[in-house]
Amino acid sequence: MSAAGVGEAYRPHPQGYSNGAELVGAIRRIGDFEVSVSAYPEKHPESADFATDIDMLKRKVDNGATRAITQFFFDNDLYERYVERVRRA
Repeated sequence: MSAAGVGEAYRPHPQGYSNGAELVGAIRRIGDFEVSVSAYPEKHPESADFATDIDMLKRKVDNGATRAITQFFFDNDLYERYVERVRRA
């Protein structure tokens, strides 16, 4: 089972979770599911900055996300820099 779309990290969820990281944790407590989350090489539009955005991705992974899927991007250099920042985090 996959939970694609869990990446709504910046708005409260109807189920009462305050962000995507909390939702990922709840899903993983239910069972050993594969959980896909969103990643934003160009920064999530509601994120204050890249550091905050990458911190949220790290929290989702720490809570059990098994993969991250990016939005479309057109600048490969931008994507490579993003991957480097994520790996450092």
